[in-house]
Amino acid sequence: MTILLSFIELIAFIICVPVFAGEVKSIKSYKEKIALFNTFTDLNNTDFYKVPYSYEFHGVFKLEFPQEKIFHELYGMIHNPNSEIRAVSRTKDRIIFDTIYSTDQFSRRLNLTAPKKNQKKFLMLAGCSFTFGIGIPDNETLNHFINTQDSDYFSYNYGLAGASIGYTLALLKFDRSLESQLKFPKGDLVYFYIDSHLPRSVGSWPNVWMKDTPYFKPAYNNRMIYAGSVGQNYSAYRKGALVLADILPDSVKKNRIIPRISSADYEYYCSLVKEVETVWTKDLNKGKFLFVFHPLSVVDDNIVTCLKNQNIDYIIPTVPGTHAELSIPLDYHPNAKFNKQFSEKILNHLTQKSN
Repeated sequence: MTILLSFIELIAFIICVPVFAGEVKSIKSYKEKIALFNTFTDLNNTDFYKVPYSYEFHGVFKLEFPQEKIFHELYGMIHNPNSEIRAVSRTKDRIIFDTIYSTDQFSRRLNLTAPKKNQKKFLMLAGCSFTFGIGIPDNETLNHFINTQDSDYFSYNYGLAGASIGYTLALLKFDRSLESQLKFPKGDLVYFYIDSHLPRSVGSWPNVWMKDTPYFKPAYNNRMIYAGSVGQNYSAYRKGALVLADILPDSVKKNRIIPRISSADYEYYCSLVKEVETVWTKDLNKGKFLFVFHPLSVVDDNIVTCLKNQNIDYIIPTVPGTHAELSIPLDYHPNAKFNKQFSEKILNHLTQKSN
């Protein structure tokens, strides 16, 4: 089996070398032509899509300037701190969004308001791009709508585009300034789950930079300890499968995750969630932990079962409206209409739990 996988990896490497070389060339031209990007005042210009973009997916071109995410040795990636990032997404025919992402010194999505007198508890929002707010300005994010409501909570948005719960766990374990970042001594942590988080956590997601995601392994007393990056812990099977996933066209993969998710992967993911809860509620002694299945994603019954078995508090909320009404067209991230309603759902649940 190992010999077969090694052969597969060798063939894949030979095929991929020209592709990687092409990527390096395009990156150079991206740097050379970034000035051209800023000269386009008319985004409907038919030549706009020809400017080298960060990436293209199914005919949608995207570019962030300056770079939205930067490498971090421990966390894999973080959002570019203290930045105003112009993000454009478009097809050849239409603009999907053209907006600004603002971040603070801790790489969080910027809060536009300060805590009000009645806001005496923090709410740490964790998750991925659905939490961070890809495609929307600072005044349409989940944290903005939470902070402008009449509640005891003031929220901080720690969502990281492309991340999973391993990033959140690394923050809780290793960020020594977290206490001062959150301002108030007590508060709650809410983690927002979408269905790509599981494959990202176990190394079954064919994105080049996912290999740097923090990895934790089981230790004594059912705890989890840091063990480097996901990429440093790939099995031979997973390495070979990921190479194939990068090569095979969508028509062959049929949008299936390669390698496949196993029952052991579900157990591992649930252990990560339990570790986050334990670190938050016991080690840091902060407050409640809530796991939320995002309404714009798919609920995985296997994860629901393991959360029940681990006695982890979770909710499966709904927001009125169709997916098209609640998300950015051709992008599918939450829009302002969704975030406003969703913020009310989250606050109502937390308030009821406190009473």
